[in-house]
Amino acid sequence: MKNIKFFLSLSILVMFASCKDDDNLTTDIVSEFVFLAETSFSMNELTNSTAGNEIEIHAQMLAEARTQDVVINLEITATNAAEGTDFEIVSTSNTIVIPAGSFTSTEAFKIRAINNLVSSIDQRFINISISSVSDSSIRIGKGITNPADAVAIIEIVDDECSDDLSLFNNAAWDFAGSNTFYYSDYTGSFTTSIDGETMAIIGDIGNYDLGISVITTLIPNPSAPTTGTIIFAGASTIGNDGTYDYRWVLTEEGTYDICAKTIQLSVTLQYIDIYGPDPTAWIDWYISNINATLTTPGGTGPAAPTGTVAEVLPTAPDEVITISGDLMDVQGLSEVTINNVDLGINQTIPLAGEMTYALSEMFTIPSAALEGDYNIEIVATNIESLFTTFTVVVTVSSAGCTLDYNVFDNANLTANASVTETDGTFAPYTFSMPVTATIVNDSIKIQGDFLDFFATELTVNLIPDMNDSTIGTTTFTAEDLGIHTDGFHYRLINPADGTYDACEGKLIINYTIEYEDAGNWVFYYKTETEFNL
Repeated sequence: MKNIKFFLSLSILVMFASCKDDDNLTTDIVSEFVFLAETSFSMNELTNSTAGNEIEIHAQMLAEARTQDVVINLEITATNAAEGTDFEIVSTSNTIVIPAGSFTSTEAFKIRAINNLVSSIDQRFINISISSVSDSSIRIGKGITNPADAVAIIEIVDDECSDDLSLFNNAAWDFAGSNTFYYSDYTGSFTTSIDGETMAIIGDIGNYDLGISVITTLIPNPSAPTTGTIIFAGASTIGNDGTYDYRWVLTEEGTYDICAKTIQLSVTLQYIDIYGPDPTAWIDWYISNINATLTTPGGTGPAAPTGTVAEVLPTAPDEVITISGDLMDVQGLSEVTINNVDLGINQTIPLAGEMTYALSEMFTIPSAALEGDYNIEIVATNIESLFTTFTVVVTVSSAGCTLDYNVFDNANLTANASVTETDGTFAPYTFSMPVTATIVNDSIKIQGDFLDFFATELTVNLIPDMNDSTIGTTTFTAEDLGIHTDGFHYRLINPADGTYDACEGKLIINYTIEYEDAGNWVFYYKTETEFNL
């Protein structure tokens, strides 16, 4: 029994001694850290550029309070930014101080943006790093391994947009315009392409022809390079209205704004008077002023051709059809192909880089063609080997055309007009304008600038031929056009009946425009117009 008690006593003593030895060997290591309270900032070039709106950076520490101030030294580096141009340091020194007895700075390190007028395409950053601490026993960053929050990153956000001229490449625009000849407002559209600082414009800037194109040069504003001026490299390409050649020239320098996505231009429409004393001289006609807004932004790289191809009316074997349309490409067209195996159509039209092409090719429907619908494919290819396929459906019937005047309902027409007689204030001429048509009972309402003066509408009665409903007569009495912006009251009268042909898709309407003077209606000019689908 005594031996057992002795053994237990000895065991307890040994265990007590072992615990005491462990206490002598253990040493606690306490790490202390200093770090930045916030490390990610976005500094707007406009809103963070004024007093009271600076970016403020504070420091904190996980440590015992010090009896002296802890001074944190900072290193400032920048990417795609420069002090004095993009940002300025507001603080008097590149330090942050944690006062004695505190764990957080009371005064922040302050930095603010400089609101310049230069748009920066590249991202801009400022790095604020803790380089050293006045108390070397305090670790930089939070944590022993991979210390965090030792660097603050400030991104400078541009208040100018970062877009460049590629936005105008292969782009589409709508515009509002006015001209000095008719004092009328109008709208239109055009497309642009960019090659360096050269811009091609294709469209109806002058409110006279859709297919004219012109090469321009863009000159950036040195102090605000997303804006600039536009000059023409020369006159535009030459159009022809069936009688006169015409073109645009720049009246004065235009302007562009990439960020606002706008273009302003003033162009003079000129023509050659083949009946004048010098049939080679260009004569100023009128000035058009336009304000254009980007509707379809472009981008880098070439695009496929664009354009429209007209519908083909129903036909019959042995009849002739015309495949027509307007094709365009800012890089230049290389060829156009027209194909349908069943109708024996297989034609290739080689081109040499034309930016526009007026398609008009005639084909005879084979005698053996069966009734039905045939898809004719028109493929326009540009010099970059990009292509666009247009499809026209041709309906072949053994009975031939059975259409009536309802073919003009909700239709887009082209008014091909000939001014045959005037009051002597100007010479007779021809012009073309797009219009729309709607069938109302036995009448057709035509809307658009078919006067080449101002947009209006005309309601014409349609009287079918008793023996052939595909053709007939057009007639109206008088159409009051109201008072125009020039202060005159106008009306249209019908000097002679016209005709329509549903199968050919055309109407011929004759009208005389008169104005009121001192209670009397005075002749102005007479026009014969063919409206075509």
